[in-house]
Amino acid sequence: MAFRKYGGINFSGTSNIVRNNYSNSNNLSISTQSGQQNSKEVFQSHIDMAGNSLLNIGCIYFKSGGSLCVSGLQGMTGPEGITGPQGLVGNQGSNGNTGPDGNTGPDGNTGPDGNTGPDGKTGPDGKTGPDGKTGPDGKTGPDGKTGPDGKTGPDGKTGPDGNTGPDGKTGPDGKTGPDGNTGPDGKTGPDGKTGPDGKTGPDGAAGTQYFALNGTTVYNNPLTNYIAIGATLASAPLEVTGIAKATNFQTTSDYRIKENIEPLDLKLFNTNKLNPITYYNKVLEKEDIGFIAHEVQDSLPLLVSGEKNGLINQTINYTGLIPILVKEIQDLKQRVTYLETKLEK
Repeated sequence: MAFRKYGGINFSGTSNIVRNNYSNSNNLSISTQSGQQNSKEVFQSHIDMAGNSLLNIGCIYFKSGGSLCVSGLQGMTGPEGITGPQGLVGNQGSNGNTGPDGNTGPDGNTGPDGNTGPDGKTGPDGKTGPDGKTGPDGKTGPDGKTGPDGKTGPDGKTGPDGNTGPDGKTGPDGKTGPDGNTGPDGKTGPDGKTGPDGKTGPDGAAGTQYFALNGTTVYNNPLTNYIAIGATLASAPLEVTGIAKATNFQTTSDYRIKENIEPLDLKLFNTNKLNPITYYNKVLEKEDIGFIAHEVQDSLPLLVSGEKNGLINQTINYTGLIPILVKEIQDLKQRVTYLETKLEK
């Protein structure tokens, strides 16, 4: 259904036209009421009005141009004659010259922005500008906890002595007073007669000699020429500040002073964590080689005496390292022998 201007079905007005292009014998679109007053309906199909009638008709208009109105019936216009054949179409004329281009119209409004394309590659960094002025210092934060004291480094070597200043002038000697007069010597009496020497008695047995060494009692047994320092012969400690020298040092190792004897276990006692070092000995004032006592104490506490930062300097039983080294060498020799045997096969 299509509508022309100035109204249509259910709309009143003059010169209205209602067109129905979808009507046939199987699909009639005419209802009991069609159109409004003063409107016009145009059908392009046949209308079958069998058994029906047209009611309240003002005028009927025919395709040929005639019409039939109620107020005065106009005679029907005769049928239109047959249209004659169409004449031949003439040759198409040549195209005329193209007229000059018209003036360009004003630019239209700019359309909306398109989607933003992907970011291009980042260009190289530009040169760094000059540093800005340093801002004011911020408030000082609270002091952190004081860390543990680091190890004390060795003392530096003592510098050369400064030049000795010139001696002051010696004052003049005072005058010596005059000697007093010496009295005359008395006469010497005659010597008495010397008595005969008595017989010499036999020598007594040599006793134990005692003498003190820096406040420590030293016992000397002349029969064995053995010197012991301390209260008893076997247990008193001796501390020497400096270098101790002897023709031979021996450590008591008799089985009768030992119990709970077990083979050395390298899982418990080994040199894996020892840290051999060179250092300057401030007491002896010379370079030396050894270990730090408290570091050895961490892995081999049986060989270290004293406590770190204690009142008395810590000591190491260097002799006690010998059994550990011997055991490790024995194990290494066994492994080398095993590997050599496998290679020979």
